[in-house]
Amino acid sequence: MFLRECWRMNTHDKLAVGLREAAVMLSLSTRLLQNFIAANRIPARKVGKRTLILVRDLEVFVRTDQPSPLRRRRTVA
Repeated sequence: MFLRECWRMNTHDKLAVGLREAAVMLSLSTRLLQNFIAANRIPARKVGKRTLILVRDLEVFVRTDQPSPLRRRRTVA
């Protein structure tokens, strides 16, 4: 147990976090966080199958006033 805790990095020491961890940090759902990313309000990077978000980008996001992202409506062709 002690070794596992030693290997885990504190969030403040990390440069980037995954989607789920970022959602927990912001107290948002992962879906709402994905909407903010899709609306280009939070920059994110894909690394393989993972979506990574820089911790400093999350801090900038929290410090600025952000309206909720608009849902993309599906257009019926």
